Amino acid sequence: MSIKQKLQILNDDYAEVRPIVSGGLTPLTDAATFNASFNWETSSGLPTHIQSLVSDYLNNETLIRDKPVLPEGANVPGTVSWQLDAGVAIDPGADNIITWGFFDGKHYTGVNNSPFLGEGQGYAPFSPAQKAAARVAIHNWDDLIAPTFQEQPFGPGVKTWAQNSTDILLANTTTGPAQAWAYYPGSNHQYERLSSDVWIADPRVNGSNGQLDPGFYGLQTLNHELGHTLGLSHPGNYNFGDDSDGDGIPDPINYSTDAEYFQDSNQFSIMSYFDSFETGAQNVDWNVMRFVYPSTPMVDDVYVIQQKYGADMTTRTGDTTYGFNATGDVWNPAMSFHSGEMLTIFTIWDAGGNDTLDLSGYYTPSVIDLREGAYSSAGGAGAYDPDLAGTQLTLAQINANNAGAGLPARTERLYHIYFDGNWSDDGGETFVNEGQSW
Repeated sequence: MSIKQKLQILNDDYAEVRPIVSGGLTPLTDAATFNASFNWETSSGLPTHIQSLVSDYLNNETLIRDKPVLPEGANVPGTVSWQLDAGVAIDPGADNIITWGFFDGKHYTGVNNSPFLGEGQGYAPFSPAQKAAARVAIHNWDDLIAPTFQEQPFGPGVKTWAQNSTDILLANTTTGPAQAWAYYPGSNHQYERLSSDVWIADPRVNGSNGQLDPGFYGLQTLNHELGHTLGLSHPGNYNFGDDSDGDGIPDPINYSTDAEYFQDSNQFSIMSYFDSFETGAQNVDWNVMRFVYPSTPMVDDVYVIQQKYGADMTTRTGDTTYGFNATGDVWNPAMSFHSGEMLTIFTIWDAGGNDTLDLSGYYTPSVIDLREGAYSSAGGAGAYDPDLAGTQLTLAQINANNAGAGLPARTERLYHIYFDGNWSDDGGETFVNEGQSW
């Protein structure tokens, strides 16, 4: 998922130009006290919950690959803020509102405001399912920061589009990115539409962008790209389509060569290219035998985006229950559990109240750490059946669970890959073939 800038180079889908315009921020005095006191549990910057795990990795150079553990703190080199903050932001104005919407016109102008160039040549509007998922992703970011997101209706016609001053617009294209891309915040939008626009590879071309339920890659993609529109970068100096050696072929991007520090994975940041297993997590729902992707921004994203915009101190200030029997203020389906559904991964930002994490629907043990920035783990194999709790399920049992959750069946070969770890003989059915970047 790549970033595109205000100065896009024509006929080069892989060019990246650093931002040339910055936006000012309205002072957010209501969040100043909170932000001043937002400190992590350890001097290393890692949640205490995984400190011992990281120590194990640090003692094994093969596993850690000599990558440093970054501390939290001010926006200076060697911190998470430095890694994730692109240095630009949307100016929410005196009303502290960020506007956004979908383009639904007959044509979408791409580079140079032409419907016949760049992304505009392959434009299509979002489907109803994509719009619903985008609203979830927008709400995820809205929960975190002091400015309020406000959806704007959109009128027909290129002229209306070209003159539109909405901060963020979303659309599909077949002539842009392989997965998706977004533009950093930039200048005023009158007569030019590049800054903070989100382009998604049309799901009819890239099926993973049609996987929009919690835990799937399509929702992660929307969360990731919206992070770019707000001024978050990738955690390292990498971008889809990078061609450092100039051979005309995009360079492979992997954790061992491109991650600059230990926490560069989507266990810590939705902005990372690298999966959670690189940093010790095993985000697989063994009940349905599927790799699970984060459904919200993660702990590092929360820290940095609140440094940029201030924290939303109105998010769920009452007594909230997450998980099973969730209260009505838990709007995100990833945080509201129901028996038989696929497990999810998410970060909770809650501004007040006496809150509850209800895991009563699981028959498996849970590890709960409610300290700020810490990680918990619940569910596991056989989570919904007391007779199967903690056991390896058969393929028939897994596919019965998939059917109950409304998901397609898994194959014998995939079962062999997941449980035996034989990735060399994947028969074309690896996570990558499923539209997931294992």
